Amino acid sequence: MKTKTKRSSIIYVLSICFIAVAATSYNIFIRSGTKVPMILWFLLALFLWVMVVKRIFAKSDDGLEAALTGMSLSSGAVTGTFDNFFQPASVTFNPETSCLYFINCHVPHRFLAMSERMASCSIDDVYAVYPNDRDFVVVTSRGKATIPWYGTSCQSLYEHLKKAVPENKPGFAADNPIFGYAIVGLATVGVGLGALLAPRNADVQDVALFMISGGGLAVVILAFLVRLADRTTSWDIVKPIAYSMKFGLSSLLLGVWFSPFFHWDLRPMIAFVVAGMVVGCFYGLSRQK
Repeated sequence: MKTKTKRSSIIYVLSICFIAVAATSYNIFIRSGTKVPMILWFLLALFLWVMVVKRIFAKSDDGLEAALTGMSLSSGAVTGTFDNFFQPASVTFNPETSCLYFINCHVPHRFLAMSERMASCSIDDVYAVYPNDRDFVVVTSRGKATIPWYGTSCQSLYEHLKKAVPENKPGFAADNPIFGYAIVGLATVGVGLGALLAPRNADVQDVALFMISGGGLAVVILAFLVRLADRTTSWDIVKPIAYSMKFGLSSLLLGVWFSPFFHWDLRPMIAFVVAGMVVGCFYGLSRQK
């Protein structure tokens, strides 16, 4: 009862903060006369608020322990436990039955989907296991789960899963964590192109709309091309694009750093970026093997 009352108090506080922020933002935007659509800011804040509310009312540690106890697991089962945004989560792999159990971490392949309370699948339904610097992603036929390295026994869980799934199946390259580099890189390129294509006599709000539209359009095109190439061919274009963007952005920082030595000439900076993107593309192609 105390836990429920405490969570309800948190909800009330968050609701008041959300209303206050929304009202303040509305007054600021109205007074400044900006052309940025108010409804987009409101929906974004509402979406974040709903996510936090759902996480607060998630299962407690007792519920997680009870769910794990209710499973018929063998002595060789491996369980990785971790925190998934204010809620305890776990992934259990049972080698004897070749089954995988997800608690509070499996996200279905749906638009704006949130993690399911419980999910299970056979190891044959695991299509890929992508390692990353901070975590690794387990992709199934219905969704995916992101498991951080800092969790308890997560490293051991990854080793067991890689033995059971030695090769990643094609068709789910967009779930690779490195896909984020491609999104950030191309979004940056789209923002830059949007600024260049904006009319010269445009005001600040119009330039901002061109930049936002350019970044969003670049991300949409990237997602479409990646999914199209990944599902129709066996060629994974995520790694070449992602490493090309990653190396290109790093080269851009180097170009800015060395710009005073070239009297702020843009041509050396462009050469830095192009060289970095070419090296990153070839590096991504080599990582496909």
